[in-house]
Formats: sequence, structure tokens, C-alpha cells
Amino acid sequence: MTQAINRAEYDRMSIENMITEGFGLDVTQSVACPFCAAANFMKFKVLEVEEAMQKPHMCGECGRSAKAIVKRNANGVAFEIVQCGGPDQPEWLEP
Repeated sequence: MTQAINRAEYDRMSIENMITEGFGLDVTQSVACPFCAAANFMKFKVLEVEEAMQKPHMCGECGRSAKAIVKRNANGVAFEIVQCGGPDQPEWLEP
């Protein structure tokens, strides 16, 4: 797969590679790589999203890995995606 070379291409590829399938409680989400926008970076049932996102996942295209850090408090739930392996992200892809 060709990797994005700028933010506009990355955004387009991210949207194209986000896939939602299923119905009701069996809905599955396939998320694009947060670094190169390749398809199938992480796949999970929506009811298992928090557990799935906290496990490291590695992209088969760019070799980077990431996981979510989930924080819960009285005001709600927040998460951030952190890189845990592979080369640095491209300079044009700012957090």
C-alpha cells in the first residue's frame, strides 16, 4: 500500500480505511493506522472498545505500534493514543 505523503492524503485514507460492519451488539469497527492510515490496524467489537484499545497493536504497513491510555474520572472518560514502537511519525503528521 502507498503511504500518505501529506496531511490531506492521510485524512482521505483514514476515512476510506475506517470500516464499520455488523448490526446491533455485533457491530465491529476496523480502525486505520494512526500513523500511516493503512487499513485494519485494529479491529474490535464496539462493546469491547476500551479493552481492545489498551492493548498494543502494530501496523503491518509502517511497522509502528500504538495503544490507548484510558483515564476515567467523575467527569467522564478520556483517552489518548500513544506510540509504543517503530520509527518516528512523519514530520507533517503532528499529534
